[in-house]
Amino acid sequence: MVAYSHIRSVSSRAWTVARRASRTEQTELSPVELFALLSPSVFPLEARTDEKGSRGSAIALTENLAVTNCHVVVDKSNIFTNINDKRIYFGPPVGDRKKDICFITSEEKLRPVSATRNYSDLKVGEKVFAIGSPKGLRNSFSEGLISGLRIRKGVSVIQTSAAISRGSSGGALFDAQGRLIGITTFKVTTGESLNFAIAIDEALKLMPSKTAHAR
Repeated sequence: MVAYSHIRSVSSRAWTVARRASRTEQTELSPVELFALLSPSVFPLEARTDEKGSRGSAIALTENLAVTNCHVVVDKSNIFTNINDKRIYFGPPVGDRKKDICFITSEEKLRPVSATRNYSDLKVGEKVFAIGSPKGLRNSFSEGLISGLRIRKGVSVIQTSAAISRGSSGGALFDAQGRLIGITTFKVTTGESLNFAIAIDEALKLMPSKTAHAR
């Protein structure tokens, strides 16, 4: 993870409590059901300038706001995705570069995730699922376990065996009930299945108070 300075302070915690599902008992869905339910909320992302570009993924949190990793979108003037054969553009990112959490807004409607789950409720050994677009392969789906719950440079991160690759940055990690638990961010390439997601709690703490359309 690259060390960054702040883009802009966005300290609001204005997020509907009901969406941060604190329920500990829910029906476990099959992988087929999970992908059908969750994949519309995760989409590939391209970010370009005249000189360079990057690819990653993003997760819709509201109808106009998505979260991704700053290293995907920072210093890029042209941020977009394609959904249902329609190109959707996003405004400049805001967030916390040091935590690698950035928010982007669009005037087009997105399909937000239905629920999130607190980091403090997670247990090592739980089954999890990742959705991202590694190597441009749109919404690739992988299954794994929570391998560890770590604090890295003051940030809560989830270690998982669910496969992620280059291009998975900014993608989603869900529990077996379909609740968003993390943003897939990096992997350790000198080992096997050492993949990491930033806990969604970290993003919710930074979520902008107003999801105004980007201009």
